[in-house]
Amino acid sequence: METPKAVKLTIFVSDISGKRINNTVQNFTNGTTQKSVNVSTLSSGVYLLTVIDEATGYKKSVTFKKD
Repeated sequence: METPKAVKLTIFVSDISGKRINNTVQNFTNGTTQKSVNVSTLSSGVYLLTVIDEATGYKKSVTFKKD
């Protein structure tokens, strides 16, 4: 994730039906920050990872498949 300033972002994982499974708030420094999300307890399937900045309304989502 690349941000122009230090921010707190909400990160959540949801299943394909939209049900939120995991929700965390993490601090990101300015520049590029790499974070990990533990998905080891999830069953095999397709999921959506979403990052939201509540202050600015920024929202980015990507789908991923867990085998």
